[in-house]
Amino acid sequence: MKARDNLRLVTPKVQGPAPRQVYSLIAPYYDRIFAVEKPQWRIVRHRLLREALRETKSMCDLGSGTGTTALDFARTGIKVYGVDRCEAMCRVARRKARQARLPIHILRGDMRSFRLPEQVDIITCESNAINHIPRRSDLKRVASAAARALKPGGWFFFDVLHRAAFEDPSDMLGEARGLQFWRRAGFDRATRKGWLEFTFFIARTKRLWEANREIIWQNTWSSREIRDALRGAGFARVRAYDLVDVIPSFKRSFGYRRGYWCFYVARKPNSSKP
Repeated sequence: MKARDNLRLVTPKVQGPAPRQVYSLIAPYYDRIFAVEKPQWRIVRHRLLREALRETKSMCDLGSGTGTTALDFARTGIKVYGVDRCEAMCRVARRKARQARLPIHILRGDMRSFRLPEQVDIITCESNAINHIPRRSDLKRVASAAARALKPGGWFFFDVLHRAAFEDPSDMLGEARGLQFWRRAGFDRATRKGWLEFTFFIARTKRLWEANREIIWQNTWSSREIRDALRGAGFARVRAYDLVDVIPSFKRSFGYRRGYWCFYVARKPNSSKP
């Protein structure tokens, strides 16, 4: 952002990591901040879920945020549910669904205990949303809730940031229309939690910018811990894929290395094959 003599910044109180505050400030600007990543997510999804998508008629997106993934599925005629804990995110997702005239059911709920009106064929949980659950032990609860919400033979697709992504972070600078932001990361070894700090500047008028900062804490797990949680919830088939193997350009464009970001695809057994 270019310095100007007439630039005045209004800085509200910094938001901490309390669960109900997470992403409340960022929600209206989330799509602009992560605009570069979203098309890449579609590529990953279609490559890793090719087998599952052939017969999918219903799905649920956990940590659905602003509804981008839910909208992608709804445009193909699939019945879609979206679940997110942040009311600000739910409001954005509902508005986008209305504007697109798509019948998406956005529910405010907790991925550790959510319940749907019916079982679905696929559950997705993208953009490292699982990292945001409050306690590391909650991973088992998420896996169990997903298994309960899936039809026999259903698929659970999600991604997580591993510890290395926070220990060896790359700061990120970006800008979009009326918005400039800086993201940095770190890792607390005592709690095994990573954190992301967003500082973003919003143009309120030509002469007035508002400065905001939000800190988001995230849990991390090893691949073995994730597999154990999934198998403990009853998933019989678990596969893991490193992001840079699926999309090598992420290594060149964003500096990601192997072991930073992984995708997991787990399948619930058919009732006839426990």
